[in-house]
Amino acid sequence: MARRIAPTGPFDWRGSREHTLKVTVWYPAQPSVKEVALEVPPAAPLWQAGMAAPEAPPAAPPKGFPLIVLSHGTGGAGIQLAWLGTALARRGFVAAAVNHPGNNDEEPSTLEGFTLRWLRARDLSAVIDGLLADKDLGRLIDPKRIGAAGFSLGGFAVMTIAGARSDIPGFLRYCAGHREACVPPPELANVNQEIEAKARADASFRAGSRACGRIVS
Repeated sequence: MARRIAPTGPFDWRGSREHTLKVTVWYPAQPSVKEVALEVPPAAPLWQAGMAAPEAPPAAPPKGFPLIVLSHGTGGAGIQLAWLGTALARRGFVAAAVNHPGNNDEEPSTLEGFTLRWLRARDLSAVIDGLLADKDLGRLIDPKRIGAAGFSLGGFAVMTIAGARSDIPGFLRYCAGHREACVPPPELANVNQEIEAKARADASFRAGSRACGRIVS
């Protein structure tokens, strides 16, 4: 099941053209439904996202199903976590994977989406609020049993939502002495120079970077 969630209040979209959060939701369905292989993308399939029954009637939760919000890796997408989402749904969970703004493979990447990675935790919080308020899905969820899981940079998002704090100056010091371990991805080969340039020219980006301890002039 797909959902578009519009967070309430001010929200940093990190340069994304999409101003809603795209969320893929898996949930326990009634035993009688027929599952099919989900092909991605539907128009020109490249891979399968497991077996599921799209838009199937949900199973009746005795007291509400636990919810697990999922965070993909850098440049990935929520649907790529189908292997985990379908497994969780089969075991009695609702699983919801979000596309992080400016850092997913379904839209152009942005420097903000790649750099301001601690904002991923806000995406997960917005997904939780949106699903609990959803007229169909909200009744399936036990609000007292909510967790999170992530892959790669998604693991960072999960640690952040749990209370971890980034030490960007420490990270930069480490990279200065271990350049082989801090090579930027090919699509952002000059990312460090671009970050410094944008921080000097863009006040909001500079403020966001400083809030996480990035050293900028």
